[in-house]
Amino acid sequence: MRKFAAIALLGIVMLDCGREPNVKLGASPKNEYIVFLKSSFIKPMALREPFLSMDKASEEKMRREVRDSIEQFMTSYALSPATAMVYTDVVSGFAILMEDTLANVIRSSEKVLSVMEDVEIEGRPIQQGRPIQQNEKINGDADNPDDTDYQEWGLKDKGDRFVSWAVSSAGGAENGSDKTSVIWMVDTGISTAKEGYLKIRTDLAINAIKGEKPNEYNDDNGHGTMVASVAGAKAIGWKIGDTSKNIIAGVSRGAGVVPVKVLDRNGSGKWKNVINGLNHIVLSKRTGDVINLSLGQLLRAGEKCSDDKFAGLKAAIETLATTMKHTIVIAAGNDGRMVAKSLPACLSFSAEARKSIFVIAAATHDKQCALFSNYGDGVDFVAVGEDVFCVYLPNSMGKWQFMVASGTSLSAAVVSGIIHSSGMPPEARKKKVKCKPADTEQRDRQVHKYAFRH
Repeated sequence: MRKFAAIALLGIVMLDCGREPNVKLGASPKNEYIVFLKSSFIKPMALREPFLSMDKASEEKMRREVRDSIEQFMTSYALSPATAMVYTDVVSGFAILMEDTLANVIRSSEKVLSVMEDVEIEGRPIQQGRPIQQNEKINGDADNPDDTDYQEWGLKDKGDRFVSWAVSSAGGAENGSDKTSVIWMVDTGISTAKEGYLKIRTDLAINAIKGEKPNEYNDDNGHGTMVASVAGAKAIGWKIGDTSKNIIAGVSRGAGVVPVKVLDRNGSGKWKNVINGLNHIVLSKRTGDVINLSLGQLLRAGEKCSDDKFAGLKAAIETLATTMKHTIVIAAGNDGRMVAKSLPACLSFSAEARKSIFVIAAATHDKQCALFSNYGDGVDFVAVGEDVFCVYLPNSMGKWQFMVASGTSLSAAVVSGIIHSSGMPPEARKKKVKCKPADTEQRDRQVHKYAFRH
């Protein structure tokens, strides 16, 4: 039986390539790959008419047909669908462990858009301090006790309330609780502890990590909860002695946020899970929401964002923007280098998609680019990403904790909040931000638009 399968596979290889390949199957290393099929070969559900108005029975029948076609393609290469993660909605394709030589053979097929190695990615790393306990005394600048701006916590004292620097720099907070749109947080999940400070849409939530239960989307890392809180935390009551004030930390206060868990407790994951999460968003058949991608990968030496292998990831994100009419907000990354090396922020999207896709770098409180932030052509806006007050995770006693953190993850969340509450892209503030490349003093300064509420 194995001999027959090997002969059948070789025959497929010869038909697809037009000649016998100079490889020996069964001898090369195995790695995880994502295969994206051309929509002209198998059209994903999002691109089928009338997908959005299709009744449930017809939709499921068509999705089964798409899946069957994908699985037939897999079996033609002697790949087992039972071991794969199959995508039917945002793209047509699958993720699977296979030999490098076979991946190269499949890549050459005229039916294939791209084959991408499934490497490790991470939530954009953040610099953070110690967990802050509820109602702890709010600290100002440690070197200046009389400082009333509370810079150590990233807060401004407005008399009747404290406001996060990130929120005030974006033009203040607005009530997002009555919006029908939501913010999809493709991240480490969101803490589902009771009496939380976030309006979590559990009806839409999912754990998209292969092998884990779909309904276990609780945040066991903290990154997703912090990012979600910057975008849409409710007012946080804070009592010090006999004085009570609210801390305003969410740009679209009370916004509905959806945990799409694609990263593990270490804040890392694989692209296959991200694609699975994006596929879930399409499957919901919602339109006009905001999708926050505070995650990514620093390209390896010699890799370019224009490489054909990233065409499938680009197609998935473009489908969400152009067909499903969502707005996508992507963190630029915290490598202190040109954004051209940061995936997916570096992708060159179509002109139509670019109207709804925004790459965000981080700025300091004094309107300079943060030294850790990626910069350069491809960045659409900057927003405060330094010393941002966030909701963190509950402690072992179940009491909520908070965090002051930095990173482009948080800058992206600021812009997601602006877009959710205003229903449109940010306005470019008149005062632009100057970004000096970290690698040399001789290069011209990059100038970026500062994201501001309309």
